[in-house]
Amino acid sequence: MRNLFFFVLILACSSVRAQVSDTTVIKDLEAKMKTAVLQNDTAAFFSFFAPEAVVNSPANRVATLDMVKQFTRAFQISYSSYDMVIEKIVIVENIALSMGQEVVVPKDNANHIGKTVTRRYTDIWMKRKGGWKLVGRQATEVLVQ
Repeated sequence: MRNLFFFVLILACSSVRAQVSDTTVIKDLEAKMKTAVLQNDTAAFFSFFAPEAVVNSPANRVATLDMVKQFTRAFQISYSSYDMVIEKIVIVENIALSMGQEVVVPKDNANHIGKTVTRRYTDIWMKRKGGWKLVGRQATEVLVQ
């Protein structure tokens, strides 16, 4: 009985460690994606997305990855500053939800150029053989100043 207890305890600890590790990976991916956007590094930015990814954009449009690529290449996704506060990351099996707040200052051809835009976001990541990929994103503007 004692051996069974220790076996279950080891399994539980391994599960918690894996989840903490996945949470750390998601935080790192979010930071790297933000950096890619700020540096206009389209190759890096696009590499975070799954081919079937969809985005409910701040412009209240549902966009496929191809549309996100068009917006990015047309500098409609372009910021002079981009701050992200991750409030919660939840891992459920091979799905990660990252939720929080972003504050961006758009530039180039983006909406609200030069204004400070606060928005709430949800990123949905899926773990696959090649690692974590963004499969869905929701961003809602809550304040434009």
